[in-house]
This record gives sequence, structure tokens and C-alpha cells, in this order.
Amino acid sequence: MNRKKLTALTLAAALALSLSACGESAAPPQSPTPLETAEADFTFADLQACRFVHASGASGWGTVLTIQPDGSFSGSFSDSEWEESESGTQAVCECCEFSGQLAQPVRVNDYTYSVGIEHIEYQREPGTDEYADGVHYYFTEPRGLEDTEELLIYLPGAPTAELPEGFLGWVMGSDDTAEEELPFYGLYSEARLAGFRGDPVQEPADDPAAAQPAAADPLFSQLKDLEFYFASGAGGWRTVLHIDGSGGFSGTYSDSDMGGSGEDGIWGIQHRCDFTGQFTQPVRVNDYTYSVRIDEIAYEKEAGTEKVIDGTHYYYTDPYGLEDAEDILIYLPGAPLGQLPQEFRSWVGYSKNTRDELPFYALNNAVHQQGFSSYDRLESIRDSLEWMEDSSASIKTELTGGTLTQAEQEEWADSLAELWGGALDDLWGCLEQRLDPAELEPLTAEQEAWAAWKEEQVTQAGAGPHEGYPQAVAEDVAAAELTRDRVYELLDWLGET
Repeated sequence: MNRKKLTALTLAAALALSLSACGESAAPPQSPTPLETAEADFTFADLQACRFVHASGASGWGTVLTIQPDGSFSGSFSDSEWEESESGTQAVCECCEFSGQLAQPVRVNDYTYSVGIEHIEYQREPGTDEYADGVHYYFTEPRGLEDTEELLIYLPGAPTAELPEGFLGWVMGSDDTAEEELPFYGLYSEARLAGFRGDPVQEPADDPAAAQPAAADPLFSQLKDLEFYFASGAGGWRTVLHIDGSGGFSGTYSDSDMGGSGEDGIWGIQHRCDFTGQFTQPVRVNDYTYSVRIDEIAYEKEAGTEKVIDGTHYYYTDPYGLEDAEDILIYLPGAPLGQLPQEFRSWVGYSKNTRDELPFYALNNAVHQQGFSSYDRLESIRDSLEWMEDSSASIKTELTGGTLTQAEQEEWADSLAELWGGALDDLWGCLEQRLDPAELEPLTAEQEAWAAWKEEQVTQAGAGPHEGYPQAVAEDVAAAELTRDRVYELLDWLGET
């Protein structure tokens, strides 16, 4: 059994509110009487592009199934939590992988078909359990399909006023009157009063070269100024990820150990991966969660290869935090922390209940519950300007205090130039994320011209007079001042766009 896939379903499947939360307690409605079998406008092929989900957004469990054109189906159920045992806290996963066959559909009315479940098989026998990789697995039946012999299929456009409240409570959330017509395919088990919502699954194009650029999505537009990071403060490793307005992404994973012995000229070791890719269009899970999948991903260097560059031994790997990724969940600011997985919360700094709501956008690799925090790089630069100004003033005071040796002056001046040079690099990285190519191209030409002009000015500053500084110090001080001015120019330009 693919246990990682099962764990992914814990949150990836959460696409509706639970029936109990909706207060549903009515007796099951009577099944519609099937009409005579006739030439049907509907076939199983219409469902091939859908993923059907029966889930609880609050609890995090979910059953997901797909249906093929011949009526065969397959899916998974998963529900994970933590439990206390004699050996401490451990992860528990109720799970099931299943497959089966549906009978030919029988038309009930203009918007409903009925299908029988001819047979269903389980990869692991329900009622058994297993310990593996620190997780206690309990194998069960798929929630929502227990004791089910027949399913109703509702077509898009079905009048919601004529559909069972039990079905609507699962697939439409608490406001089940918001739509007059069903906007998607749905499945309904009357035996379990369980509704399955059919959401489209975006498939990659057969010919990548012929694929059209992804359209911008409002959610992606909200993320393009952010930097997402998955990291350990203690370990020193991190994965940094950027997302553009069309769902394209790029990033770097690195984990360095500079304690090399110098043997064979190697003084440091770095595990690294530079990567790019494309997310599928977001699917809304609930009021604070969206789900995307990785449509494609490519590495600059093939995972498993290695190379020595300038005394550092690089081992190229997969990006930590995205391994085995199927569903990537996007949590919005304001998401109730109490309803988010504990393992995810521990990665983003909220393992304890120190606040009620998530204060930033976050990503969750649902397979491993690995959480990416985020921050706005541009706002971070603006917020750090006061600190940079104070640091610059302190460095200049040291340079003019008359107590430093020439070597110390050169060291301090170099740190001043690096301070503002780093700020400009960070700001330019934000611009590359934020701007469309048409906007970035003329600004890049302007920046190149400014860089050439700056070098001329620095050379002139080094030629003298030096205002009491050695030549190298005068050049670094001039470079810092010019770079500082450029940072403010670009920030002002951004404020006007």
C-alpha cells in the first residue's frame, strides 16, 4: 500500500462541511423510481475528468474516487490524527485503498442517473492494522461507501431545490441555497446519506510544446509577491519557493556543512536543488483552503548527481518539502489554526495555541504535512529600511572616528557596501517576481545603464579626493551611497505603479 498517498488524503480531500456540522438528522429520502432504460445522453466517460470527494473540512478526513469510461472505479480513504500511547504520542491513520465496478447507468430523470456497485475490492482487508514508519495504520472501509449498493449521479444543472438536503449539506457547505443549479457532477449514497462532489482534474497536455501558457488566477496573483519557505532554524537547511501570477513556481533547496577537512581541496558540502515548475489551477476546498497539484517540475541538475565547484562538494537532490507531493494545500490568512493539522502547524511555528488564526499565506504538502510559511519580501525590505539606516550611520561613525586601522576601515566600508548591495539584490528579486516580462524588460535596461554609471562614479571617488579615507574605503563608501539612493528610487517607482 502506498502509505504516503494515504496520508496525502488527510487534507487534500477536504472539500465539504461534515453532515453533523450542518445539523442533518432527517430520515433518508425515498429513492426516485428509475425510468425505463433508454438511450442516455450521459455516459461514464463524462466523469473521467472528475475527482469525487466526500470529506470533512473541519476534521481532515476524506474519501476520493475516480471513475473510468468503462465504469470501473478506484480511490482511497484516509483519516489521520495523533494518539497517546505508553511510548508517547504517535500518528494514527485510518485508511483504505479500493477499486471496483459500477453497473450501467439507469436514467431516473433529466438530471439523475442510478448505478449499482457490482463489486468492490480492498487492497488491505478492513479490520486489520499495521505499524510502519512510526505510524499505526488501521485498514477500514471507505467512509461514505459503507453498506452502499447503489449510487445516484446528479448532473451539472440539476435544480438544487429538488436535491436531497443530505447531499447538498456535504457538497455545497452550510449555504446550500447559494446556487439554484448544481455547478458540478455529484454522487450520492442514500444508504449513508453521503454526498461526493465532483471537481475537475486538470491533466497535462500530451505535447508540452503545444501547451498554452497558464491563465492567471486571482489566488496566484495574491501570492506572487510572497516568499514561501520550509526550513529548520536549528539545522540550517531550507527550501524557498516563489509562485508567479499564472501558477508557475521556482525555488531552491540547500543544506550546507562548511566543516570540510580540506582533503582533495574540499572545504564544504552542500546538498542543493534549483527547480522550476507549474501548478494546476486552484480548486477551492473551503473558505480558507485551496488545493493545487504539481503539473510539472524540472531540476537544473539531475537528482543524484554531484560536482565540486570552488572547494564545495555539491550533491544534487530533490527539493525537501516537495517530495512525493500530490496535493499542495494553500491556506489563506485567517484560517482557524485549531482546524489545521498539528504536524503542519509545528512547521510554521504554531504547534501551541498561541493565537486563533493563521496570520499569513501558507503551503502544506499534504503527503507529509510539511508546512511552508510566507512573508512579503517587498514589505520586509521596507520594514528593514530603518534598521539599515541605523546600521549605516553606525558604520560611518566608526569610519570617521579615527580609531580604526586601515585594514579595519576597509573591512567596515566593505560591510557598508554589502549592506546596501544586499538590499538592492533583494529588491530586484521582488521586481522579477512582481512584474510581467513587458514591464521588466525596460526596467532591466535602465538598471544595466545605472550599474555602468555607478561603476564610473565609484572609480571617480577612488581617484580622489578621498576625504581622509584610503582609496578602497572611498570606493566602498561611494558604492554604498549610490546603491542606497537606487533602492529608494526603485521603491518610489513601485509605489507609483
